[in-house]
Amino acid sequence: MSLPPPPPGSGGASGNTSGNVFDSFAAVQGPFGVQHIYHPPPPPPRRAWAVVAGVVSVVGAAAAGALLVLHFADEPGAGARPPAGPAAAGTAAAPAPGTSAPDAPPGGPDTAPDTPEPPGEGGAGKDAERWAGTLLIDVNGHVLDERPPVRQPFFGDVRLGEDDPPVLYGSELAAPGSTNLALWQRPAAPTREECAELVSAQGVDRVEVGRGSVVCVRTQGGRTAVLTVVSAGGDARGGVRAETRVWSATDRRGPVS
Repeated sequence: MSLPPPPPGSGGASGNTSGNVFDSFAAVQGPFGVQHIYHPPPPPPRRAWAVVAGVVSVVGAAAAGALLVLHFADEPGAGARPPAGPAAAGTAAAPAPGTSAPDAPPGGPDTAPDTPEPPGEGGAGKDAERWAGTLLIDVNGHVLDERPPVRQPFFGDVRLGEDDPPVLYGSELAAPGSTNLALWQRPAAPTREECAELVSAQGVDRVEVGRGSVVCVRTQGGRTAVLTVVSAGGDARGGVRAETRVWSATDRRGPVS
């Protein structure tokens, strides 16, 4: 049941002529002696409370941020760290604990390491030795340009052509008319240059040999070799055993055929 509005001027009335707005509690006498109590509307929210709430929020956020900073600052190893990347120019990285820095190469940083030279071919220029060893020369012959020399029946640089007395033949089968052998008759052992000159000047296609004979040879590849006979068998099977030395340099100074 709706209540009738209190008459103007009732207790607590604000004086509003509409009779439905009160500034405080009001008691109104209604019909039949019934008394009605009216409550004033609640006051509107004030702006000050909103401002206070905003300030409290800002202060709380700031406090939380400060606590996080203090927490991470107290962690071990949180100090300043060196920048990543290569060390600055002119400085070297420190060795790990318990290790020592590697020794610098002799001769300074600009010194290039020595490059090993192929076996038997380095350090002596044209007189570099390509191969040295003892060969048993028989009717099959040897190709002296190979390292070590290999047997090549009838087509090598030198072979045993006759056995009594032993006679060494040159490469006339591989190169008809070849004169690539020369008998060295001086007491001192020949050099590469001396052997090469002797073959160019006095080369023949065959030489008779015995124990102690020294033979200069021009190979089909243009190299120079020297054979020193240490034994000569009485037949082709025994062959001729010779200490052999082949130089690396090639020399085409004169015809051998």
